[in-house]
Amino acid sequence: MKKIQLLIFLVLFMCILNTVSAQALTEATEIAERLFYVTCTFIVLFKLVASSIASLVIVLQGIKWILSAEDLTSRKRAKQGIADAIIGLIIIILAVAIVEIVVAGQINMTNFDLSSC
Repeated sequence: MKKIQLLIFLVLFMCILNTVSAQALTEATEIAERLFYVTCTFIVLFKLVASSIASLVIVLQGIKWILSAEDLTSRKRAKQGIADAIIGLIIIILAVAIVEIVVAGQINMTNFDLSSC
């Protein structure tokens, strides 16, 4: 009789354990999806702000270059400003790519593709 009670107890315990682990897996997937959404939103906003600022800097430096006329130092500073803005854009693109790789590796799920951001 005690063996049957023990067997019933073990079966019930395994059913409860299976239900709890399924709920934990669902919660973990939900957390991963939220993390993906927040990261994707941050990346999109970061790209938008960075590209807008870099474009504005390039346009302003181009105007400065045009208006510099014969002033060589002003023309040189304008050229350097344009070069700095382009280098900054390259750094930002690389930083975003690194973040995408790291986050995709941390989530460790193949269905979360940050390149779709």
